[in-house]
Amino acid sequence: MSQITVRADSRLEAILKVKAEVGPDAAIVAEKRVPAAGIAGRLGKTMYEVVVQMPIKPEPAPAEPPLDVDGMRNELDELREMIQTIQGKGAVVMAPSAPDQARRSWQALGIDPEDVGRYADKAPSREALTSMLLTGVEITDGRHSFVGPPGVGKTTTIAKLAARLKGAGSVGILCLDSHRIGAMESMRSYAKVLDVRFEEASTPDDATMRIRAMGDCQAVLIDTPAIQPGEGVRFEEMRLALEQADCICNLVLSAAAKPKDNLRAIELAASLNPRNLIFTQMDLTTDFGGLLVVGARHGFPISYVSDGPRIPGDIHQPSTDELVDMILR
Repeated sequence: MSQITVRADSRLEAILKVKAEVGPDAAIVAEKRVPAAGIAGRLGKTMYEVVVQMPIKPEPAPAEPPLDVDGMRNELDELREMIQTIQGKGAVVMAPSAPDQARRSWQALGIDPEDVGRYADKAPSREALTSMLLTGVEITDGRHSFVGPPGVGKTTTIAKLAARLKGAGSVGILCLDSHRIGAMESMRSYAKVLDVRFEEASTPDDATMRIRAMGDCQAVLIDTPAIQPGEGVRFEEMRLALEQADCICNLVLSAAAKPKDNLRAIELAASLNPRNLIFTQMDLTTDFGGLLVVGARHGFPISYVSDGPRIPGDIHQPSTDELVDMILR
């Protein structure tokens, strides 16, 4: 598959250009800051560069069979009855040209229109939802940190990914969460059962040293303390340690959390420059509007979705169609 490179002044602008030029199904394979072109670059200005894979074009559809007029008539009758039922329950008939009706349609999906930003005045059609979501790339190697608010399942997520990766190469787990009672013991137990290397660190300097010591591992998965307000100093120390180790940050959020809580978690984690999202606890909700809200407001690609505490359990890369189906369902 061919790749293209997009540059912009910020990560968000680069993501939006990818959506506009390539489409929502493009997969991000690399991203970094690079010097700007010309004299601006020589003066120290930088730009954000994103490399994406072009989606595979589908094969031409086979010739359609002759129309089944009687079957179509029956389907239209069923559709008419369905629309009458929906209208009878007070649902909104979506009209893209009417902002008020579009906003009521978002509310019918259980989503606050203000949470979807510039999309609020557009009807939530399947096409619109698809444009708001990006899917991320698979974790196969490198150093990956996992951050998120308390209780979202970072430790279990790391164990699930370690179980997936151990067959493809050597895997190491590093636990930095020395503040939560039992966190080190849980992570150590998972590593022992999975038969992967385990290290722990309680200070930034120790973390940097441990990460470098695991350089022979194909993939290093790093469990971090929960991000929460009021812990600026400790959070900054962790950020510096992960930055020095050149880690890719993955933000772990609960699909069952309120959209505004997840947006707040993103604000708290902003200085860590998260590149991918992982949504856990998919089995604890039937309302997946929170996934859409995060995509609409921040443009982060969703790399994995996961449910339940079982290991290895169900953790997989979702397609855009799968995410849209969940939201509409």
